[in-house]
Amino acid sequence: MKKRNTLATLFFLSALAPAMASCGKADIEDSADDNSHLHISMCGIQFDSLQTQSEDTKKIVDFVQDKFNVTFDFINMPAGNWKTVLNTYMASGEIPDIFFHTRYEPAFTTWVEDGSLFDFSTMLKDYPNLSKAFDRYGVDTLKGYFNGGLYGYPVVMDDKSEDAIINEHAMFYRRDWYQALVDKGYQPKSGRALVDPEDASFNYLNFYDLVEGFTLGDPDGNGADDTYGYALPKEDGVYWWYPVLSMFGVIDGGWHYDSSSSSWASDATSDEMKQAVYYLADMYDNGYINPSYATTCAFEVMKNEVVTGKAGMCCYNASYPMGQGFLTLMDSNQASKKNEALSDCVRAMSVPTGTDGKKHMFGYGNFYGYQSINNDISQSKKKRILSIMEWMLSEEGSRIMNYGLENIHWKYGEDNSIVSLLGNNDDGYPKILYDYDVAYGIYYLKGLVSWCTPISPSIRYYEEQIQCLDAWSGEDELFMDPLFYVAPPSDCSTTIGRLENIKSKAFKKIVNTVNGSTAEEKKASRDAIWDGFVANYNNKGADYFKAMNEAAKKAGK
Repeated sequence: MKKRNTLATLFFLSALAPAMASCGKADIEDSADDNSHLHISMCGIQFDSLQTQSEDTKKIVDFVQDKFNVTFDFINMPAGNWKTVLNTYMASGEIPDIFFHTRYEPAFTTWVEDGSLFDFSTMLKDYPNLSKAFDRYGVDTLKGYFNGGLYGYPVVMDDKSEDAIINEHAMFYRRDWYQALVDKGYQPKSGRALVDPEDASFNYLNFYDLVEGFTLGDPDGNGADDTYGYALPKEDGVYWWYPVLSMFGVIDGGWHYDSSSSSWASDATSDEMKQAVYYLADMYDNGYINPSYATTCAFEVMKNEVVTGKAGMCCYNASYPMGQGFLTLMDSNQASKKNEALSDCVRAMSVPTGTDGKKHMFGYGNFYGYQSINNDISQSKKKRILSIMEWMLSEEGSRIMNYGLENIHWKYGEDNSIVSLLGNNDDGYPKILYDYDVAYGIYYLKGLVSWCTPISPSIRYYEEQIQCLDAWSGEDELFMDPLFYVAPPSDCSTTIGRLENIKSKAFKKIVNTVNGSTAEEKKASRDAIWDGFVANYNNKGADYFKAMNEAAKKAGK
């Protein structure tokens, strides 16, 4: 990890001076351990499984380290506050050698302009696999977003997909609960009949009826009022509201073209966004959403609420290994599952038809975020990192990072196929490398270049996994922010962060902290919060909106 001492960080560094007093010159130069391995600091989300390694994780990590004569110094960023951790490192000047971030990081363009980030395009000719990975998305397109260079490597979500836009989440719902409501003839208050969540006709009104039934219809059959419909996590502001926002055709952080003003306008203050937020607020008032969603409902809590039979649905990763991990939890929880087939208990719903009569689901480019390299490290260390990434994209590297070491984790079969040597789990299913008790940490190490996991016959033991992956993958249903590749000016980074905070606080307040006891009083309270939010948001963001319109025009939007 090499330190950058810029004027912008001097005040921050002075506050850290006592803690950093022992850092000498050796700490910011290339250093090696007793085996002459070059130290490389790597910062990523949920790296705790790399900091405390299982036996099989260690075998593979050691193999990679020995192959390239490096020692990885893993820096963990917890899922709940990883952006805060990353920005603390960046602001302090103690920038990791390589680190993950998303396109939603408002300080990104500042990092580019102050020279903190390495430009991959200066060395790509020597790394054909990396060059091919950038070509996949269009180098010119990425350079446009990256302020003229390739200052981050886009981490692929789906290696096989040729689509420019994907979504590898799903709305996991309790299929057994839905069937229980049907069997008892549950009648929603709306007077509508319940609609199968996987039926093509399922819409945003049917979604509301379903969360109502999961809350009021005693879907678990225990005679107690102890369930609710929809588990929302507290992390990432209001990002995870996107399945509901999609029903109203808006995106958290998205833009739309306003023909009346002939300009791009933020989705945040649109009438459609207001309708979506009020829709969630109505659910909250009626007890259909977990009352603690904004305070204590972290991702693990959210999952467990569905698995243990407290909540009827949640949005979560459908991709391996996390989607499979969710299904494994459900499959092993016999108290809730009641020995029924997994498909009878949990599945993924279809994309609901929205308010405009069409099916929309927010998607993203076939990468969630980027790996960036600290530009202040030595040239030799940059080359070592690039060589590791290049190898991970090779046939050998991909095989090891996905299946493990030959004759330890797998062997070749008679037809030259890969045969697992990992044995079966307690339920009799074949284990995969990324199982928690095998080498879960390797999934995150592989995230240096790819978050895709091959679904081979040897690990495809849940048909529900394929159903969940397919639920929100419709090419005609996914939509993306039209200004996805338009880079915001660097001098707007502070404003973007401030606007995100204003929006998140206002939306959560509208949903769960309004005044009044009657419906009319609550609406008046919500209207006052909304109107104040719009005025504040537009006032604070005026220069940013203007700058984005200028940037969009330059990008040909």
